[in-house]
Amino acid sequence: MNEFDKIGEDLFNKLRGRFSEITIGNNEGIVTNEPAEARFFDFDYNGLGKVSASLDEEEGLTVIYSKDFMENQDEMTQDAWYDFLKELRVFAKKRMLDYNVRDITKSNLTKRDYKFLAKRPGTEQ
Repeated sequence: MNEFDKIGEDLFNKLRGRFSEITIGNNEGIVTNEPAEARFFDFDYNGLGKVSASLDEEEGLTVIYSKDFMENQDEMTQDAWYDFLKELRVFAKKRMLDYNVRDITKSNLTKRDYKFLAKRPGTEQ
């Protein structure tokens, strides 16, 4: 098992401990049930909205979500969300990975966003 397989398994265990339903996919975007192969993680954040996380050797850990789902929440819920994002950041940094958070609803996508979306397997260009 290489180091990236271990990181994928660790992230799966971290997310699975918090969220009951999580879908994982391998580096080709195919749904799998092997945590060591996991590179894409999709889960529902406490019934508020879908969140996706991806592991990539070049991009590191990337979290993609819609900022709208936190817009009308109380301060305690928002604090819990930001604590969760910080926890994922610490997870990535401890493993010497880059950490990115992306809002899929922003009106202007950057060149970097287009590059990231074009690389994701299973999506239409």
